[in-house]
Amino acid sequence: MNNADVIVVLVDVVNDKDGRNTLEDKIVKQILDKQKKPKILILNKIDKSNEEIVNRLVEKFEKLNYFQKIIPISALLKFSVPEVVNAIVELLLIGPKYYPDDQLTDEHERFFVSEIIREKIFEIYKEEIPFSTEVLIEEFSENEGRKDFISASIVVERETQKPIIIGKKGEAIKRVGKYAREAIEVLLGRPVFLELRVKVRPKWRSDERLLNSFGYNNNE
Repeated sequence: MNNADVIVVLVDVVNDKDGRNTLEDKIVKQILDKQKKPKILILNKIDKSNEEIVNRLVEKFEKLNYFQKIIPISALLKFSVPEVVNAIVELLLIGPKYYPDDQLTDEHERFFVSEIIREKIFEIYKEEIPFSTEVLIEEFSENEGRKDFISASIVVERETQKPIIIGKKGEAIKRVGKYAREAIEVLLGRPVFLELRVKVRPKWRSDERLLNSFGYNNNE
């Protein structure tokens, strides 16, 4: 909370009609009283309420003098959602410049390559297995005058997931490789040979050693 630039409080006007359950919650009230950061109050689900109730809530919360902005929205209907984004941007402070103008990121190419492959897995397999997959770049060789060589392992948790990733006669993993390679070549601006393999690592999401090897740590 101390590192936040803007604090956004969300009230569900259907399940918390007068906002009391939210704003009088011990922790929320402590934040509102002690934090001097700009604050925005969002009143959500106004599509399931009525204008009179919403206006009464706005008037009530304005008197508290906690919030720089109070915005009634319907997230479901996307009503006034852009207003929330604009309000946050308006209240953000201009921070120090951490990188030169021509440096877009401090992440290395391997990171983006692995993320592209994961993206294609999400797109191709939909909800079948993506949340239990990770991508590990085993080799990344830049070859002058020839295609770069990238070898990546798609890691799954169960043996039954391996044939799903591979697909009948390898068709599914070939599709992942084709679309990932095309996107990687756009990113790198040079031709690439992409090799994909599938590995099974049971319960890798709860294995601290494996999580560390994938670049996760306790703070994430």
